[in-house]
Amino acid sequence: MTSKKWFIPFLCLICCLTTKAQNTITLDSTIVQVTVLATNQDVPWEILWGPDNWLWMTERGGTISRMNPDTGEKIPLFTIPDCYEQQESGLLGMVLHPDFVNQPYVYLVYNYLQGFQIKERLVRYTYNGTTFTDPFIMLNSISGNSTHIGSRLLILPDSTLLMTTGDAQDQPASQDLNELTGKVLRFNLDGTIPADNPFGVDNPVYSYGHRNAQGLVLAPNGLLYSSEHGPTNDDELNVIVKGANYGWPTVQGFCDTPLEAAFCSANTVTEPLLSWTPTLAVAGIDYFNHPSIPEWQNSILMATLKAKRFYQFSLATDGTIAESNVFLENVFGRLRDVCVAPDGRIFVSSSNRDAYGTPSANDDRIIVLRNPNYNLPIANFTYTIDSCAMVQFTSLSENAQYYQWDFGDGYTSTTANPIHIYLNAGEYNVQMVAANSYASDTISFPINITCNVGVSNPVGLPIQIVPNPMTDAMQLSYPMSWGGAILCIYNMEGKVVSQATLDSSGGFVWQCQHAPAGAYYLQIKTLQGVYVHQKMIVQ
Repeated sequence: MTSKKWFIPFLCLICCLTTKAQNTITLDSTIVQVTVLATNQDVPWEILWGPDNWLWMTERGGTISRMNPDTGEKIPLFTIPDCYEQQESGLLGMVLHPDFVNQPYVYLVYNYLQGFQIKERLVRYTYNGTTFTDPFIMLNSISGNSTHIGSRLLILPDSTLLMTTGDAQDQPASQDLNELTGKVLRFNLDGTIPADNPFGVDNPVYSYGHRNAQGLVLAPNGLLYSSEHGPTNDDELNVIVKGANYGWPTVQGFCDTPLEAAFCSANTVTEPLLSWTPTLAVAGIDYFNHPSIPEWQNSILMATLKAKRFYQFSLATDGTIAESNVFLENVFGRLRDVCVAPDGRIFVSSSNRDAYGTPSANDDRIIVLRNPNYNLPIANFTYTIDSCAMVQFTSLSENAQYYQWDFGDGYTSTTANPIHIYLNAGEYNVQMVAANSYASDTISFPINITCNVGVSNPVGLPIQIVPNPMTDAMQLSYPMSWGGAILCIYNMEGKVVSQATLDSSGGFVWQCQHAPAGAYYLQIKTLQGVYVHQKMIVQ
């Protein structure tokens, strides 16, 4: 794919944080809250959303961890024993098998020492629910270095695995199809080479002519986007095409010098979408299309290291870049990776404890961007109960305190009295009791459930519906101030257990002394039969 030739030192519409504690981003109609989820991390290189609805993270020293996206609680899972960290080398990219429940495989790239030489390895571990076991080396002894060895992993819908490799300071090797450095490589998930790879069944090379790719994401438009470091000029945002040549080291950015133009013509070089000079040290990227931040829908999000900025690129219909915006400039320092959660939260890792940063006391950090005013639709249904009946709705989610329940009034054609809702909020559940307040035989009312984007697993909220839930006994004593009314006590089967005609214009207490212990409804009507009041009671 050849794009429009944009040479853009700083393609951006600068959108800064508000001055109020620098904790929000103001967009056209959305306020994005910026908070710190976790501090004191050790160069988080990869952060991704796991099938358990936790963040999974690699740290360059060799540790893989799970992190609670709501609390920041961190659970270390495994440390690779022979991981070698020096300057830019160490534990790098990670991806989880798409059918993780049945095939709990974790794919990792890391550097290690072979004698005195730095090498790179692609390995698959098995997660047993606690730690990693059964390492299976898929690719070994890739030429490495202390720099230019960035590697991202991505599993495509056809169940093949992509792996980026840097040129490891061997620039000509990027053009050599027999070398694995400076490439995007493609494997089957069992480590074999796909039969439809562009350079033969024995060659894992998918694209070549790369310098040092740092980000990789597949967008719904079918295009594969990659961020790539240039030298001191021409950082790139590319679309990766099967079998394509991206020109490094002869071509840097676009084919816009006589030497580059000649090489591009002879080798059919694919140019970048964007190029930056001076360089930004572009890093991790992800795709965003969540309605919680409408201004960022259909966008590529990108972290940058040297520039210390967070980029948002709006995509045009043809997959090119329609608009670019910059945020968080010099707020958190060097930014390494981006992870978009299914609920619309955006997680960003800082990288100030690497070889080039100046860490603060709290570095490195995991940062969260979210719209705190957006509620996700979870359930919308109608429930019907008998007149004078009661029902309890219980959320069975441990995050129930984040859910909002809206009960419709359920008006009938003859009355307009709202259903009474009683809330009992516990640490792990929310209980709703709806007491019907109508004279009709049955009443139907809509229930709409939403949750804030702070919930890690908002999809499929389990709900328990229990008719007649009240069991705890208490003495019935209810003050009333209506005169000329009829009072009825109904049991949970709808039978009248006590009835009295009230004739008082002042307040008094009426006690049901003959009904057995249990749950009842107290209903008051005027002498003409018009409903006045209803309350669920317990004897």
